[in-house]
Amino acid sequence: MVERGSLENWVPFSFPPTSPKRALALAHEWAELHRSELMENWQRARNRNRYRTSILCPKIRAMSEIVHVTEVEALGAHRLRLRFEDGVEGEIDFSTEAWDGVFAPLSDPTYFARVELDEGLGTIVWPNGADVAPEALHQWVAEHVAQVPA
Repeated sequence: MVERGSLENWVPFSFPPTSPKRALALAHEWAELHRSELMENWQRARNRNRYRTSILCPKIRAMSEIVHVTEVEALGAHRLRLRFEDGVEGEIDFSTEAWDGVFAPLSDPTYFARVELDEGLGTIVWPNGADVAPEALHQWVAEHVAQVPA
């Protein structure tokens, strides 16, 4: 359990600098009220355990265990081949993405190809610190693999 005030500069998420101040204040207030629940789930994720469903947000289902990326290969302009620790593997084509914010440099195919595996995070990262959540990548690859006829 994290005690109030023990993480003075803790920010559980970030917003674009253009976000309305009231929205930002409300989000931070909510995070402060639910700090222990958020920190517990963060610790569970770091230990590769299931998240707990929030009793305050019952429609948000608990995520299954995060499956980490174990291999990444740039295949060409905005295409990646990924392999996950559960054996799922496949390609993702990002060529139709609208790159903005921290992802803006990825619009350059040469920069995009500089993707690396961050074993500590269990996901893919680029030199500017941009990364993509492994659970989203796994879902995209698994859905695509499921749609490919046998």
